[in-house]
Amino acid sequence: MNVVTGLGKVVGAELVRNPDVDKISFTGSVAIGEGIMRDGAATMKRITLELGGKSPTVLLDDAPLDEAIPAALTMAFLNSGQACAAGTRLLVPKSKLNSVKTAIQETMKSFSVGDPADPKIAVGPMVSQNQYDRVQSYIRKGIEEGPRCWLVARAIRKVSKRATS
Repeated sequence: MNVVTGLGKVVGAELVRNPDVDKISFTGSVAIGEGIMRDGAATMKRITLELGGKSPTVLLDDAPLDEAIPAALTMAFLNSGQACAAGTRLLVPKSKLNSVKTAIQETMKSFSVGDPADPKIAVGPMVSQNQYDRVQSYIRKGIEEGPRCWLVARAIRKVSKRATS
């Protein structure tokens, strides 16, 4: 396996079209995925696409919440949630929903915010004011959508406020 870095419009496009590349795996938007599928078809490339999925974390019935929730939240806030691998959704069995909400609320109380170079810090700052504003808009949308989003949106809002102060 080789990892080649660079802009998708340049390096990614060349990799997709190059007949010497046998396999492409892409996580991102549907529009870009359609182009990869179309361009990769010319060389009969094997292609794996994860398009618009929002990185779910699946919690099974027998998951120990005292381990699973801190791990899930750590992944959700990986690089302040600014990573494609950040678990931005938590899929939970209905029978565990109330216990999970409580566990999330309790775990969020222990998440410290500050300089990400400090190993004790769980959440660092947003990369830019634009990103911060974007996250705030998602939080507002979650709150507006009703009580199902309230708990998580409330916890994230607390973290976001601390990250900017």
